[in-house]
Amino acid sequence: MSELHFKVLGQDGACCHGGSGRWNTNGEWMPTVHGNLAPCTRGYHLCRSHDLVEWLGPVIWIAEGQGRSFITPQYLIFQEARVIRSLSAWTPEVARRFAAECAQRVLPIVEERLADATLPRQTIEAALEFANGSLAFTRLAEPAQRTWLLSRQLDGAARDAMIAIYGTVVWEADGMAAWAAAGSARSAAGAIVREKTMQEAKANNLHPREAEKKADIAANAALRAEREWQTNRLFERLGNLEAQ
Repeated sequence: MSELHFKVLGQDGACCHGGSGRWNTNGEWMPTVHGNLAPCTRGYHLCRSHDLVEWLGPVIWIAEGQGRSFITPQYLIFQEARVIRSLSAWTPEVARRFAAECAQRVLPIVEERLADATLPRQTIEAALEFANGSLAFTRLAEPAQRTWLLSRQLDGAARDAMIAIYGTVVWEADGMAAWAAAGSARSAAGAIVREKTMQEAKANNLHPREAEKKADIAANAALRAEREWQTNRLFERLGNLEAQ
């Protein structure tokens, strides 16, 4: 089976990560793009499976591209493209719960920095209550504001982790909450490893240039590992794609 491609759109078929216009959601091909293809400016941008956590949003579509193409590390660009069917498993509840799962993985970073703080965990719990329908979105405004203000008092990995937690409650569109929380959680996972590697290097009197190099390698590995975990968890949540 060939590799699946995906397109993430708003509920009305509009682009939700830049771009303009609306996609045909009836299976018809979009108009052919003439001229050179270019990232973020020209051509139809589609995700591969390992790209998807970078581009989450309200509706995930199985998509198809053809004609001339252009490959980037984050997506593919095609001269022609269409969306075929949306994934029914990507419900608002699933998206919000995925956001909370991503934030929970970096919650210890915040709790280590703020030993007496209960707000971060309460914020994630509020997001889960909203996911199961027991809390109105308007009730998330207060924990969202408090979480954001607390994030301004932090720096480095702790700030990234707090912003991941903030992401679980700030977006009314559940898919965008998943995108925000997952992205900041990846950043936090890389940043905390970088910070700890630098501390160890300093304790061992490693030359600053070598310390930076070692820390960058370790941070990038941690970020990739977190992205892999998120991708695996996302597709566990999505289930059998062929059956949708």
